[in-house]
Amino acid sequence: MENNLIKVENAFNAMKYLALFYLFTLEVIHKDVLMKAMARIAILFNVLLVVSCTDSPQQADATFEPYQRTATYTSNASPVVLVDESHHNFLTINNRFKPFAQVLLSDGVTVDSNKVSFSQQALKNVDILVIANALDKKRSNWQPPFNQALTNDEVSVVIEWVRNGGSLFLIADHAPFPKVIESLATALGFTFTNGHVKATLFSKATGTLISHEVTYAHENTKQDDNSSANANANANSNSEANPEAKTPNHVELPVFMQESQNGAFTSVLNSQLHVKEVIQVKTFGGAAFLPPEGATSLLTLGPRTVSIEPEVPFEITSSTRRRAIEGWSQGALLKLGKGRVAVFSEGMMFSSQIDTRTGDKHGMRSVGAEQNERFLLNIIHWLAG
Repeated sequence: MENNLIKVENAFNAMKYLALFYLFTLEVIHKDVLMKAMARIAILFNVLLVVSCTDSPQQADATFEPYQRTATYTSNASPVVLVDESHHNFLTINNRFKPFAQVLLSDGVTVDSNKVSFSQQALKNVDILVIANALDKKRSNWQPPFNQALTNDEVSVVIEWVRNGGSLFLIADHAPFPKVIESLATALGFTFTNGHVKATLFSKATGTLISHEVTYAHENTKQDDNSSANANANANSNSEANPEAKTPNHVELPVFMQESQNGAFTSVLNSQLHVKEVIQVKTFGGAAFLPPEGATSLLTLGPRTVSIEPEVPFEITSSTRRRAIEGWSQGALLKLGKGRVAVFSEGMMFSSQIDTRTGDKHGMRSVGAEQNERFLLNIIHWLAG
């Protein structure tokens, strides 16, 4: 998907410059003529953008390997992460979301899948529940209507479970995924678009990625200090910044874990540590949302960001609804009662997938997404408390 978007954006830029050259050549650079020409190009770009986001055959990248690290958790002190697969989920740990599970396992996290409806019994021994791209039914197309993936009882169970100390990691990608999880999102206070947003690079330099507990990590001081300025250079001995490097394992812990009240998860904090900053995160399309009061937006969309919202996903015309969503979010955190919630509106950023038609890879190993894996683990650490 990401590669297609890059090609579309390049094509759009080429069309834009050709149009400007043509207008200059004809000496008709009047404001109204220019604006009409650019409007037509923008419509064509939006059509290409959404077409490029269609769900081409996607599978987990079989060559994916997590970065080398010393696991944060041990077998007797490991948070239990339950990944839902009982609601026709598009992302499952044995398929498109396998790299997600691989990263968590590399850090000592216990990962399992859920095959039953949500109940207090089903969530009894779970620390973190992951719901990623749930659907209302097994689908072979994106034709409406779109019903709710969760029953009202299940929504109530999940909310009560979180308030009593559970942690929820909710992911709802592009349309129709936000629509079918709307009852749960609304109960949490989140308002989603049900559309399509183009791939976005979030960074602290632009203010779209904020400084927060989950954008920092600690690592063993015996390793070379990799400053955040080099995060995109892939040019030092840190294997997390450079996938090709084969350096010794190192301990990497988020700042906030030093203040954790759960002794089982803080026993690994005795080593000398130093700070490594996450300065950049990439998403690969998806949707957007407005977080509730009290939530913290980690990934805030910048100027000129647009949500394209067709009635049928991926089917757009010049009259398809488009709305500006500057200031909306693609990733946010919320404390609810005794529990915690992480909500994201894009799933590829936490996986690594391959388009079986083209062989193109997208996700955590894409250019610009070098720190997505570290970001994912920091989110898990925050959810684990």
